[in-house]
Amino acid sequence: MAVPESVVYEAFVAQHFPKHRLVSMEVLSGGISAQSAKITVCNSDGVTDSYIVRRHGARDIARNPNVANQEFAILTALRREDMPVPEPALVDTTRRHFPEPVILLRFVAGNPAEMVTDFSRASRALARFAAKLHSLDSKVIARTDLRTLESPTDDIDDVLAKRWLGAADVPGACDHNDLSTSTSIVHGDLWPGNVIWRSNEIASVVDWEDAAVGDPLSDVANCRLELALAWGDQAAGEFTTQYLQEVGQSFEQASTTLAKWEIAAAARALKTIYRWGLDPRELERQRAMIDGFGREAAARVLALAE
Repeated sequence: MAVPESVVYEAFVAQHFPKHRLVSMEVLSGGISAQSAKITVCNSDGVTDSYIVRRHGARDIARNPNVANQEFAILTALRREDMPVPEPALVDTTRRHFPEPVILLRFVAGNPAEMVTDFSRASRALARFAAKLHSLDSKVIARTDLRTLESPTDDIDDVLAKRWLGAADVPGACDHNDLSTSTSIVHGDLWPGNVIWRSNEIASVVDWEDAAVGDPLSDVANCRLELALAWGDQAAGEFTTQYLQEVGQSFEQASTTLAKWEIAAAARALKTIYRWGLDPRELERQRAMIDGFGREAAARVLALAE
């Protein structure tokens, strides 16, 4: 007979917080790549603390068996740089209580993206966060042991290449050798839904299992697509303008590289959108928008290649 989840969490708390008791446990909804639960513990003096118990999914573990330790390391490094990310409390890879490794994070109070009311302000806040993340130096990168980001062509299959680029030769149509040689820490899935918001500003950026070292414009491309889907083209444009201003680039300087990463972001989204839990009407709306985003980026690449 299966052990009730509450009993499992009680045992987890007993191991890691010997002088505490579990007050409450709430499974959080909305996670696709990982399961999360909020727990509140209380010590003998009646002082309570809340944490997030984060359990990575099978897909992430298969891709990176060390994902929990890696997320703990990146969050520890970013906290040292005063970045708004959750404070990691511990990582447990023993699988003693759960079938997967666990990372424990201090709870950050705030609101989901659905509660944001000022899209312009929030989009600019995302841009400033991304610019600061991408500016961190090599010493910070060295403390994270992150993977190297794949080429953008890895996500583009021949069907999309023909539809968007008019060519089956993906590397030829979207050659990655001329991409930015700069390497930065990239979040890998930067979008409003991976942010805890407070008064339209960032309280904390979460879900770092896709973090890597690579071209910072990969983050910009993904966030532009996600902002367009969630908050519209104006928000995506304001994010881009603010980001380029922060890093001292013009759109013309970034355009070719950005467009190639945008094609990759759109291709990846079309492959995974059916796992996002959307209702049929919203699924079709977003699928059409993503296709249009990929086509527009491909048109920029082809125009610049002429």
